[in-house]
Amino acid sequence: MAEKIDDSNFIKVDSESNLPLGKLRRVEVGQYIVAIWHLEDGYFAIDDECPHQGDSLSMGTLEGNGTIACPWHGAQFEIRTGKVLSLPATCGVRTFHVKLVDGDVYISKQPKSDAKPQSYELK
Repeated sequence: MAEKIDDSNFIKVDSESNLPLGKLRRVEVGQYIVAIWHLEDGYFAIDDECPHQGDSLSMGTLEGNGTIACPWHGAQFEIRTGKVLSLPATCGVRTFHVKLVDGDVYISKQPKSDAKPQSYELK
């Protein structure tokens, strides 16, 4: 079942023209610091704080199309889902809904309800 999105729970963070393909924007939304990326298949937003030791993921390296590596210890996360992909982080990050309205970028004031930390599974 798809999650219902309440329009009153969104905040404008920028215009599409200020967030070109491959770029990101770091914004404060209530109690959260959120990183928003413009990838080939859309706009995606995650909690900017690495769960390992709190560094800013938006200062990390975008690897491939959709993986961010923390600048401090190299933990990797999938930007679209918040899923942790490598140690030393052992859980993922929250994700936020993003929507476009008349050329402006909005994100949800609260994380998605399905944004639960998951454990990293060693292979």
